[in-house]
Amino acid sequence: PISYYDIHKANELSSKLSSNIDKIQNGIGYQLSPIPMMIAMTSGGVLLAFITNWRLTLVLLIPSPFLAVAWILFREFTVRITINELNSYSKSNSVAQEVFSSIRTVFAYNASQYEQTRYSKYLDSAKNANIKKGITFGCYMGGYSMMLFFSYAIGLYASYWLLISLNDSVKIDKDTFIGDIIIVIIAITDGIFSIGGLAQHVEALEEARAAATEIWQILDEEQQPLSEENSAQSESKKDQYNNNDDINGDIEFDNVQFAYPTREMNVLNNFNLIVHQNEKIALVGMSGAG
Repeated sequence: PISYYDIHKANELSSKLSSNIDKIQNGIGYQLSPIPMMIAMTSGGVLLAFITNWRLTLVLLIPSPFLAVAWILFREFTVRITINELNSYSKSNSVAQEVFSSIRTVFAYNASQYEQTRYSKYLDSAKNANIKKGITFGCYMGGYSMMLFFSYAIGLYASYWLLISLNDSVKIDKDTFIGDIIIVIIAITDGIFSIGGLAQHVEALEEARAAATEIWQILDEEQQPLSEENSAQSESKKDQYNNNDDINGDIEFDNVQFAYPTREMNVLNNFNLIVHQNEKIALVGMSGAG
């Protein structure tokens, strides 16, 4: 809709579509295919561990809630940071296209330093967003590694006490039980390792989701409808003009107020003007521009 350009620059749409489509293509392409495989590895490992020894499996799954919380936080932070990053990149690309399309005017008014500063502001914002995303990814991977090693430790410790307690109450085959312990620990830790391997693929998927959100917001944006009164007046005037090829008359502005959506101040404040037929009027602003 035309209202989109009231608060966005014309070049911003093309740059946003270009960068966002690349993110979407990356997220739903190669980065998406390993996710079902790793989910199947995790589910199969947990199922095998429960079948082998459910007691030890329950002990090894103690870190699972912490991993789930870390997973949810990682996803949410990634989406928010990616949206800010894409917005900054689209604005910086818009500035670059605007400057290069009017490069003669920029140098004529000696505005190269100003445009460079404006471009750097958006680029620095994108850089900071990317740094935050890297820090978030690093924190998630650090927490994941800590939970992985914690699972190894708690699994071996619990296996020792489980072996002693069962040996005192029931005569068991130690070799078979030790084999079960190894199966359970490897199955659970490999499942946790698969969850950690999902991080980079989920990051690409969440970036694609954030990019697609902006695209759909643009596509779903609707033109602001006219009120019923204005719509009725427009229809009546349209019928009147269609039936009259020769339109004669004066143009009158009566207490007109106007402000751009991106500015807080009014450009026109109680503007009154009458332009008579065959009369020429020149409007000159404060800066001398017409």
